[in-house]
Amino acid sequence: MWKYRTIQIEAPQWVLTLMGIFLLISLALACTLLAYANNDAVFQSTAIFISALTSFALVYIGYEANEVAKSNRETNRIKLTQHEREIFKENYNKLSKAMRLIQIEGCVEREAISLIWQTLDEAKLELPNDITSYVESIRAKAQKAWAHHNFIFTTNGDPKNIHSPNRDKAIEEESQLVLELYKETPYKTYRKYLKI
Repeated sequence: MWKYRTIQIEAPQWVLTLMGIFLLISLALACTLLAYANNDAVFQSTAIFISALTSFALVYIGYEANEVAKSNRETNRIKLTQHEREIFKENYNKLSKAMRLIQIEGCVEREAISLIWQTLDEAKLELPNDITSYVESIRAKAQKAWAHHNFIFTTNGDPKNIHSPNRDKAIEEESQLVLELYKETPYKTYRKYLKI
């Protein structure tokens, strides 16, 4: 059984294709000129055969070059899709972390609102509109809850504005917004982009 060794040349595909075409055309022209210069019928029929063979070889080279180009496009598309998946996943992870922080703390703290703002900024730059609008809706709720929390408590967690008539309303609105944030399910929005 014969084993073939292939020689790999590091050059762009179009360069190799052009080299092959040039070589075959040169061969066909040389044979044709030689045949007609000698005025020999055998040489002329050989030149016709070599020209036909060159034509088939050129068609084959063109076909192979087209297949390589298709393969390269598909490979690049897969890489791009993988890169996009990583962007979606990273954005989803930040939003999920912010939502977990809200659930653990029972309110919107500085770290959670910071993560939500980061998520929104990245979504506006790199992600589709449906995810951007979803993150924006979460940001709006979290921003209001954070503002109410800062009205009710100091950064150390001590109560403030105790005698304000708006304090009870702020507590109620913060509780309502935090409950709405508890019910949010980011995976439903991101699933269609991350599901394999």
